[in-house]
Amino acid sequence: MQQISQAMLRKPTRLTVVDNTPPSIPTVNDLTSEDTMITGTGEVGSTVSVKLPDGTVLKKLVDNKGQYTIELPNKVKFKGGESLQVIATDKADNQTAALEIIVEDTTPPVMPKIDSFTTESKQLTGITEPDAVVNVQLPTSEKIIYKS
Repeated sequence: MQQISQAMLRKPTRLTVVDNTPPSIPTVNDLTSEDTMITGTGEVGSTVSVKLPDGTVLKKLVDNKGQYTIELPNKVKFKGGESLQVIATDKADNQTAALEIIVEDTTPPVMPKIDSFTTESKQLTGITEPDAVVNVQLPTSEKIIYKS
């Protein structure tokens, strides 16, 4: 039998493991001006937060398949070109760096409105949306391109 000295007996040491590793950066599927939701993938159990251009933050928990879907409020309508910030936060409150996504403009332009035009007219005038490209094809098959 071995005798254990008092010096060999120690009180148990309690260790606390701190999680300071951020989750993986979430992915965001292409987002267009026609979409009503933001979808993508992220680390299971993390929360994906999307900051809209007006400062509103929408959040969704990533499901057990690593996917998330965030429905946009009815009042949110993108035109294209808007910048959104996306981050993921894990249960230990660690955050990823912000991922910037740009909304793609897929909304077709409104049909231009032409003022009166006759065979005697020497000029074509009308109204279109800003930055639109207007293509005019003449009866001679000649094309005229105008950028508003």
